[in-house]
Amino acid sequence: MQKPLVEFSQMQQQRVIMAKAKCAEITSQQKAAQVARNEAAMRPHIERVIMVQETAQRQRAFQLMCRVYVGSISFDMREDQVRQAFVPFGPIKSIDLAWDNVTMKHKGFAFVEYECPEAAQLALDQMNGAMLGGRNIKCGRPSSMPAAAPVIAQLTAEAEAYNRIYVGSVHPDLTELDLRSVFEAFGTINAVQLAPDAMPGRHRGFAFLEFDTKQACVDATQAMNLFDLGGQFLRVRQAMTAPVPIGATPGMPFLPPASATPSVNPAMAANAAPLVAAQIQSQIGANASGALPGLGAMAIGATSSGLQLSGGMAGLQAQIQAAQLQQQVAQLAQLQALNGGGAAALGGGDNSAQAAPGLIAAAAAAAAAAGAGPVGAPGAGPVPLVAQPATSAAPTSESCVVMLRNMVMPDELDDELEGEVQDECSRYGNVRRVVIHTQEVNGETMVKIFVCFTEPHEAEKSRQALSGRLFAGRTVQAEIYDQGQFEAGLLNG
Repeated sequence: MQKPLVEFSQMQQQRVIMAKAKCAEITSQQKAAQVARNEAAMRPHIERVIMVQETAQRQRAFQLMCRVYVGSISFDMREDQVRQAFVPFGPIKSIDLAWDNVTMKHKGFAFVEYECPEAAQLALDQMNGAMLGGRNIKCGRPSSMPAAAPVIAQLTAEAEAYNRIYVGSVHPDLTELDLRSVFEAFGTINAVQLAPDAMPGRHRGFAFLEFDTKQACVDATQAMNLFDLGGQFLRVRQAMTAPVPIGATPGMPFLPPASATPSVNPAMAANAAPLVAAQIQSQIGANASGALPGLGAMAIGATSSGLQLSGGMAGLQAQIQAAQLQQQVAQLAQLQALNGGGAAALGGGDNSAQAAPGLIAAAAAAAAAAGAGPVGAPGAGPVPLVAQPATSAAPTSESCVVMLRNMVMPDELDDELEGEVQDECSRYGNVRRVVIHTQEVNGETMVKIFVCFTEPHEAEKSRQALSGRLFAGRTVQAEIYDQGQFEAGLLNG
């Protein structure tokens, strides 16, 4: 038998209605709290994605600022001749000379990529319409550059906060002190930064100088551009990027903006420049005199280019003596290693092994007098006299570089390829750099694409994903490339 329905009083009905409303309010609050928690949890991921996208855009814009299109090139010119014409403005990262497999000649245009945007702008300003190989070449920017105009404008605006100038085509024997003595005529210099080379004590031929005021930068640019210093014409312009922007040359420290009162003396540059030039000429004359004993017996390629010419003739002789002793220590260490470290190495007895500590001490003393680095102990490996070529170095165990072959043909190269490769490889990690290299193999032109990641596991991930992949009907070949050879610019391996 069905129970009769319970009838609620009016007060009870009101309480039920209030309870339902309260439950609905609690439910909406819980939903809002859950949405807020989800948004808070997703916010770091969203910010990270935005930061990665902005970084990639800045890297792409920086690369475009470093590229110059060169057209109307004589068909008789080679890549090394194009490099020779454009290298005075700054270090060149790569030259993409389009090749025609039918005529076996290039197509008359190329893309020159510098390591600094300032070098590219100087080349664009001074080489457009210049006579090269009997033809007036045409220089311009890549066609994809307008798409990156907002990011380029942002990079340029950031550089306005710094009173910096770029100086290219710096003589190899010039030092930061020499540049300071020449340029301080235009105002107080806060910092001089010569881009360091892989070989200690050398630079890469360009520098950044920071002044106190904008006017000092303008005066230095107008007066010193194409100024002959040490037999080389300086290329000077105001810096286009802030210190160490995304994609800039590593090893250049950050410089904060400066604000101080300059001290201008226009006559100082005229007095300092001849002194610096005379110093360079004296160093070249001492190096070419050939009167230094024992130089021919040293295994440095019959030249003293690996030695730092500092401290005058006495300093150079001390460096040669230290280098000779270091080489003897290296030979002793190698022979002892071959004989297990216990047998005699140089002379058929135990005297050579016993004499090693004294030889090392003498080498260390001579190296300290010459300003050289420390000398290693026997068994620790040979002590290098100068930097060895990357081809003789052992392959890097963990490389961040992957090489792609059979991806495009030479006639398919264009200024969009680099960006497309970077966008595709960004799926596997943070892409620092993309280099497109052409190489002649048995009369045919091969295109190699080098992608440099931040971490080795990212390069391995891209290799696994791209190796054997079909691209335009071709099977892509991907392999890890030696990091040392890539950094040294040896891309024909």
